[in-house]
Amino acid sequence: MKTLLAHNPIWELELLCADQVHRHALDRVGGAPWGLPLEAWPDCGSCKEPLTFIGQWQHAEGRLDLGGAGTVLYSFLCANTETMMECHMHAVEPGGDVIARVVLVENAVVTPTLHPKLEARPGASVVVKGWTEEAESALLSPAPTTRIGGRPAWIQDPYFQPQDDPWRYRCVAQWTPEVVLAHQRIQSEPAFLELEDERTRTDARVLERTITLGHGTALVRTLGKRCGAIDGAFFNTTPEGGTRLSTPLESGVLSLLVDERSGEFCLQYFGR
Repeated sequence: MKTLLAHNPIWELELLCADQVHRHALDRVGGAPWGLPLEAWPDCGSCKEPLTFIGQWQHAEGRLDLGGAGTVLYSFLCANTETMMECHMHAVEPGGDVIARVVLVENAVVTPTLHPKLEARPGASVVVKGWTEEAESALLSPAPTTRIGGRPAWIQDPYFQPQDDPWRYRCVAQWTPEVVLAHQRIQSEPAFLELEDERTRTDARVLERTITLGHGTALVRTLGKRCGAIDGAFFNTTPEGGTRLSTPLESGVLSLLVDERSGEFCLQYFGR
């Protein structure tokens, strides 16, 4: 029985991360990409609009080999609501390079990149403040979580593999629509509590304010004591008392693949 090693991120909302080193981590999902030159930001091959940044991983020995320290891999997907059906009618085959792109940058710097054509507020971002490792059997059901390694969500039906080379593409990581933050209760933040109290006093179902949250400001929308939105990212409370936050992926699974013929990375998407 083959055993696969999964590297599971420990997520933290960037705004609430106390450690500045972790707050500026290059392993992250959502928000703005860090270390990406603006000229390297890809456009959709269908609608020609800038692709939506999904997340990024940095080189790490034993976890993700990108060729050397300082190299970062960025993932993008088309989320243009006006042309979504048109764009996503294109094949989701790996290497198609239409609606999903991967960009590699060497010597990435720890600064955010904002695209002038996109909204000024890039959305909520979560960063990796640590990793856990897990050995799992290739025969077990896949875990639909954002991670590096392990069994991918599509392994039971990798229909895109060429018939003459059924093991050409190997999945090394995946991104999913939600991440669970590490024991964080956003609802306990003083500014959020004040906003929730105001919502209750005015008997309003929803209130939206820009508030100071942790180490910055965020556009927060209250939907109740257990759910809401931060910079457009929906969140709710898990049964364990943590916080589940939506990512820019919105649905489906985005898989990072390696073409074993060329050694190059590409993306494959199931969803919408």
